[in-house]
Amino acid sequence: HRSSAAGRGLRSRRTALATTTMMQLLLVYKGRSTEVSVDAQAPAEELFKKAEEQLELGGAALRLLLRGKALDRQAVLEQQGIRPGAKVMVLASAAPALTALASARPDPTVRGFA
Repeated sequence: HRSSAAGRGLRSRRTALATTTMMQLLLVYKGRSTEVSVDAQAPAEELFKKAEEQLELGGAALRLLLRGKALDRQAVLEQQGIRPGAKVMVLASAAPALTALASARPDPTVRGFA
């Protein structure tokens, strides 16, 4: 009896694991934390979109960091080492600020390290 009951329990757990791919993650931005639910098999682009929505960062250039490494937007979350409950740091820059920074010329009065 024991072996058949144990076998059934194992089989039901395997089925549950195969169908459950949603995971909870913690997004941290400027000291604020928010929890989001995302599919582990989805590309990181889905997490970028949720971060933009949840943290109200429309139009900002985002970078998401997990353990100090930037996430690749096209790669699957699970393949990038994200596990349920992981803390993901959010870095955002306003698009106009990036444009101004890219087009800015260096100050001619300041000498560089030569």
